[in-house]
Amino acid sequence: MQQAHRQSRSDSGRRPHGLAALLAVMGVLSASLAMAATPANSPPGSLGTVADWPMGSPNAKVTLIEYGSLVCHHCANFNNSVLPTIKARYVNTGKVAYVFRAYPTQPADLAYGLHVLARCAGPTGYHDLIDGFFRQQAQIFAAARSADGAVGLVTEIAAKSGGVSADKVQICLRSDTLFNEINQQVDSGDRLGVQGTPTFFIKTARGQIRLEVEPTVDNLSAALDQALADVTKPSTTQVKAKPRRPQPQTKTQKAAPR
Repeated sequence: MQQAHRQSRSDSGRRPHGLAALLAVMGVLSASLAMAATPANSPPGSLGTVADWPMGSPNAKVTLIEYGSLVCHHCANFNNSVLPTIKARYVNTGKVAYVFRAYPTQPADLAYGLHVLARCAGPTGYHDLIDGFFRQQAQIFAAARSADGAVGLVTEIAAKSGGVSADKVQICLRSDTLFNEINQQVDSGDRLGVQGTPTFFIKTARGQIRLEVEPTVDNLSAALDQALADVTKPSTTQVKAKPRRPQPQTKTQKAAPR
């Protein structure tokens, strides 16, 4: 079985040291935020109250779950080259729902900033903004290395792809709530043994499996076709018939003598 290419991350780089570090990388740090407190982490292995925002039909019997990072090159390649075909074949046809969960990799501060803004777009703009960030990932990296930082380009992408205004960008990047939502998604990945990105799972009513193959169109199509076949296959479990209680015999009444 071919091993999937993933971008790993060290635990030390998983979480920024607080909103101050995140905002500094994004180029919007202000003096009033220099002493920003580090948001509390969620309990390990808990998804908390963070809702998934699936793409596709809510009635789909199969769900493809990706743990990805917006600064991961392999994730960008998947989004740009593979996901469009998977969407056309399975998601847009109502067969499969697709879920993207944040699992920031290094540079963690930049990754957290982008993931926070994706959540900021809400369920209607979430996937569109993720797509926008992936498609301009190289430009974002270049801007982040410049003196002005990435905030200008990121703000432009957020507005164009996710409908997030410049004012809302500033507000969301200072949101402890959104920051902690990302941490909770990371914790859910840790519980499942995720160590790098992208990592994929297929979930059905019969359970959840992890995919260890390269996430190509052919490999994912084969896995999804198998999952769809499995959920439509009649159950092989035979229901044991309940033993019938014997009916009491009806006694013939003796006729009374006349």
